[in-house]
Amino acid sequence: MNDQLRGILPPMVTPFDHNEEVDTRALAADVDFLLDAGVQGVTVGGSTGAGHTLSTDEVRLVAGTAIEAAAGRGSVIAGVVTDSTRQAAARAEPLVPWQDTPWQGSRRNTRIL
Repeated sequence: MNDQLRGILPPMVTPFDHNEEVDTRALAADVDFLLDAGVQGVTVGGSTGAGHTLSTDEVRLVAGTAIEAAAGRGSVIAGVVTDSTRQAAARAEPLVPWQDTPWQGSRRNTRIL
């Protein structure tokens, strides 16, 4: 993963199917389309992606689908939009593999997912 975000990282909407479930195939196709078009990454699950209305499981599904679809071709930023810090931390926990790294007080040691 590149430590610096550069270029265009558009916010994505979260597609749903007719049963109001996250449409992972459509989401993966959208990630492919944007990366193939030349963007350097995507943002998912934010305010444009219905982040505040997604369940914790849906946030994880959307982020995981986007990461898998990107397959290292670009950055994926996953939103964890909630009304509380505790909820945000709970949603973000499985998405942040460096959580055990102590804070060093430097942007260089911070990654954005």
